Amino acid sequence: MTDAPDLETMGYIIAATCLEPKSRRVIRPHVRPNRTVHRQIDRKPQPIGQFNEEGDMGPLAKFILRRIRKNRHVTGAGSYLMGDEHKQVYVVAEGSSTGMVFVNRHESWHIGRYGAGIRGALPMVEQLIGDMQEHFRMVAATEVQA
Repeated sequence: MTDAPDLETMGYIIAATCLEPKSRRVIRPHVRPNRTVHRQIDRKPQPIGQFNEEGDMGPLAKFILRRIRKNRHVTGAGSYLMGDEHKQVYVVAEGSSTGMVFVNRHESWHIGRYGAGIRGALPMVEQLIGDMQEHFRMVAATEVQA
């Protein structure tokens, strides 16, 4: 009786025979990602941080400004800063398919639009903190009235 190779060994033999012509590397399905476009229109965005009036908001504001600057550098467009009723803060790139759906759905969460226009000037950290404080004061006032 002949010894038949097990399936694991056969998988390596089959993979070793599928070599790319130029690089002579083994083609493995898990190495080559699916190159089609994945649209995730209804994906829930992740908050960038939480606003806390009692704490130091400088690090959060600096992180928000870095994200806005990165969006401006990568896409050439601005960013929307949004805050929900739980004081979660979101930065959404202007023009992104998933982001614009989120912005249109939650217009009352809109704090401001930054980094847009020809110059794309960014606000100072203190101005950004002031905008967030004003927004969350208005949100708290509307919750009290409701």
